[in-house]
Amino acid sequence: MLTLTYQYKLVPTAAQVAAIERMLDVCRS
Repeated sequence: MLTLTYQYKLVPTAAQVAAIERMLDVCRS
């Protein structure tokens, strides 16, 4: 999990950012 977060911070592609935002949105609702 930490490795994935680290990789996302290193190379945040549009698809990854969208996936993260969707996950956060689901967690909020």
